[in-house]
Amino acid sequence: MTVSFVTGLLISYWASVRVEQSNQEHIDRALSTQAQDLIQQIYNRVELYQYGLRGLRGTVATAQNNLSRELIERYSKTRDLDSEFPGARGFGFIRRVPVADETDFVKQATLDGWPDFSVRQLTQHDGERYIIQYIEPVGSNKAAVGLDIASEYNRREAAFLSLRTGEVRLTGPITLVQATGKPLQSFLIMLPIYKNAGTPTTVEERERLGFGWSYAPLIIEEVLTNLRLRPDYFAAEINDITKPEKETQFFDNRDLSKGDLVSEYQIEREVFGRTWQFKFGAYPAFVQSLNMTSKEQVFALGTVLSFLISAVLALFINNRQRRADYFAQQARLAGIVESSTDAIISQDINGKVFSWNSAAERMFGISAIEAIGNSLADLIIPNDIWQKENLLYKEAIVEKQPFPLIESQRIGVDGQLIDVSISIAVVRNTEKEVIGISETIRDISIQKSTQAEIIKLNSNLERQVEERTLEVRTVNTLLESVRFCIGYFDYCYRY
Repeated sequence: MTVSFVTGLLISYWASVRVEQSNQEHIDRALSTQAQDLIQQIYNRVELYQYGLRGLRGTVATAQNNLSRELIERYSKTRDLDSEFPGARGFGFIRRVPVADETDFVKQATLDGWPDFSVRQLTQHDGERYIIQYIEPVGSNKAAVGLDIASEYNRREAAFLSLRTGEVRLTGPITLVQATGKPLQSFLIMLPIYKNAGTPTTVEERERLGFGWSYAPLIIEEVLTNLRLRPDYFAAEINDITKPEKETQFFDNRDLSKGDLVSEYQIEREVFGRTWQFKFGAYPAFVQSLNMTSKEQVFALGTVLSFLISAVLALFINNRQRRADYFAQQARLAGIVESSTDAIISQDINGKVFSWNSAAERMFGISAIEAIGNSLADLIIPNDIWQKENLLYKEAIVEKQPFPLIESQRIGVDGQLIDVSISIAVVRNTEKEVIGISETIRDISIQKSTQAEIIKLNSNLERQVEERTLEVRTVNTLLESVRFCIGYFDYCYRY
């Protein structure tokens, strides 16, 4: 049992290790699937904003020299910003202004419904200005109006690349002037606008004909709103690694209170000219949601099964040994029965023989094949004796009394009655029910003959003693008579 139990424990440990490996693989696959789904959602959300940029670009390109704040406001009212472009702070127009034209541009802007319009820079520079002229809704974005985005590297670089390629471009992580409480967690997404409406085919033409950009300010937390991010299940980190030497993290919702990460997944994606690195980690809560069997459960179950199997095996071995002992004992008993000089015969409750040993064959001249299945009374018991003994057997069984040793007679080999002594035992089944009786029969014919001879001798001896005693008494009487006569003659002689 000890060997099987230890073996079971080793197998259970191996199984628990395999389950742990399988679980980890399942967790990794599940996290990979979830992460790729989340990344696709983020990409689709960011991609969605280009449609808003294209709509505004059409309005601006159509108006060109007749563009006004009122026209931008009317266009804005045709769009449902929250439902169409969730996460976007608004949509606006950035105008490309040569340094020499800055004063005239400001004068015209003040006459276009913004009397206090002025150009502001984040860093002084002498290059061309890229000025935010319009933004709607203006209420939450007022601080951005008049900002020269060319005064900051990330904004200027993205705008210039967008102009040269004619494609949508994202800035690197920046801090919006209208959301200073969220440093390096924001972006501008821009689409270039060219004179004559279309996109020129050459870089030179795009640089010459581009006069501005439709754009939208984005804050990453607002972009991710309503996506299936599940912060209780996943930790997410997003880095801009477009320039490895300037890697910038702009989103991280890891929460150490939720436990250590049990699995991590990392992938890189190109997003409108930027390279973003996505890192996802799974919390223990995510693992629990997968409803996997733990290695502890497998080991515990294996331990229990090992114990049960060991116990069953021990019972099996013990039972097998007991059966072997039982059969060995039965063989010994059978050997004793077969080698016994006494006839040993068993009969069922109906008097039918079901065992008949060799001594019985010799004593009664009937083989076991001939005897088994037949009535014992028909084989060797005289009818009058059977009637009496059968009644005795039944009374002893009913009264549950032990059978007395009896002396009786049976029909021997030559058909003559032989004297026997019979020892009787009850045969019971496993339910302790009486199913028959077993008789041990010993031939006592010689013993009986000897006893009769002894009795006869004793009888003759007693008769002879009586005769001798009578003779002695007669002689004694004669002697007494002789003594008397002698005495009388002697007296007479004297006198």
